[in-house]
Amino acid sequence: MNCVRCGNDAGYNRLVAELYSGAEIGGLCMNCEKEHYGECLSYVSRNEPRQCAFCERDGHFALPRWVPSLEQSGEKVVSSVSLEETDAAVKLCDEHVQPVVNEPTTDKHLITR
Repeated sequence: MNCVRCGNDAGYNRLVAELYSGAEIGGLCMNCEKEHYGECLSYVSRNEPRQCAFCERDGHFALPRWVPSLEQSGEKVVSSVSLEETDAAVKLCDEHVQPVVNEPTTDKHLITR
């Protein structure tokens, strides 16, 4: 999956998904997350589970992290990743996700209603 901002491989950092339809817009690579949001997304918390991390508006986009896990079976250790639960994921309103998705280096354009 490619990063919605730079277009490079997003790796296993974050997914950008429309919250209500579940549509996956793309990934958000670690470099673009740090460049645009700094460390903010790692530390934000809101009282309302569907509220934007940066304002009082409703979050329309979820940015769940890929969470690594190890599973041991006998002498084998298997590493895998899964998305964190949507309720625990950072939520952003269209205003706060728009600058990342609509950077000139990507051909993805977010249409808001």
